[in-house]
Amino acid sequence: WYKSNVTITFTRNDDLSGANKTKYKMDNGNWKEYTKQIKITKDGEHTIKYYSIDNAGNEEEMKTIEIKIDKTNPTVSIKKPDKGLYFFGRKIFPSFSIRIIGKITIEVAANDNISGIQKVEFYVDGNLKYTDNESQYEWTYDESAILFHRHAIKVKAIDKAGNVKESDEIKVWIFNI
Repeated sequence: WYKSNVTITFTRNDDLSGANKTKYKMDNGNWKEYTKQIKITKDGEHTIKYYSIDNAGNEEEMKTIEIKIDKTNPTVSIKKPDKGLYFFGRKIFPSFSIRIIGKITIEVAANDNISGIQKVEFYVDGNLKYTDNESQYEWTYDESAILFHRHAIKVKAIDKAGNVKESDEIKVWIFNI
């Protein structure tokens, strides 16, 4: 996967009669004669077929290359917990802040329509705690805390091209023995 525009340059060589021209087509387009570099700017998977013809009229076997471009960051958000009081993962009632007693499963919505999500990382107070490579992205936060402590939870989604998106940080008060 490329995270930026891609420029393709064809070179041709024939030691006998000399190279005459190169023809190419991209995706389902028409055949064109190559006269200058080809710039691919659109996200997605692209197929380029090409071949050259020498001055004697001989055509080489057609070749194919695949170019994958994803310049778009994935999307990511924390679905659970949201504002409320949680008792061992279950929301008891809404509240102006997030308060958790016992362990809780952090649930995340992550999406990338181009290359797909490679992984989601879970952070507490800036420290990486867990990496999830499977959809239904979630992690159970069950660290001990004798007193209510305030913590910052953030998640990061990384797509298969390497684009990164961080969620907004949520602040939680947690008590867990």
